[in-house]
Formats: sequence, C-alpha cells, structure tokens
Amino acid sequence: MESEKITQELIRICISKHMEKKKFPISETKLQKILYKTKMAMSDRNPLKDKIPFYWYIHGPYSPYLMELKEKLMSEGKISKIN
Repeated sequence: MESEKITQELIRICISKHMEKKKFPISETKLQKILYKTKMAMSDRNPLKDKIPFYWYIHGPYSPYLMELKEKLMSEGKISKIN
C-alpha cells in the first residue's frame, strides 16, 4: 500500500506541476507520457520504478494501473478532473 500512495503522489505532483506551468488541464495521454518518461529516467535501483507498470500499445506506453490510481485520487477529491 505504501508504494500505491507514493505512486499516487507522483501522479498528483505531475498534474499540479503541469497546471502551474500550462494553466490548462492535462490530458490522460500527456499524463501517461510524462509518467513513462519519469519511469525511464529513474535509476534501476529505485524501487518505485518497478511499481509503475507500462504496456506498449500501438500508440505508445499505457498504464491501466496509473489511470485507476488517478480515478481514485479524483474520487477522493485530491485532484480535479483532467481532460
């Protein structure tokens, strides 16, 4: 459960930083791309790297798990709706 909370915080920070810089909602595709690049930039020794699963689809990396965590954050009111 601790890794889930850390991953949720990573999602929340990503959305927050985007909103600070761009002033408009982040799309799910953009969120996925940013989180994928973040994962790829992590050291192989970082335990969080294994907790962010991505699958390669026709249009690039996608993580149903991260979208579930995003939905959970939205339902708890910790983040606002994104496009």
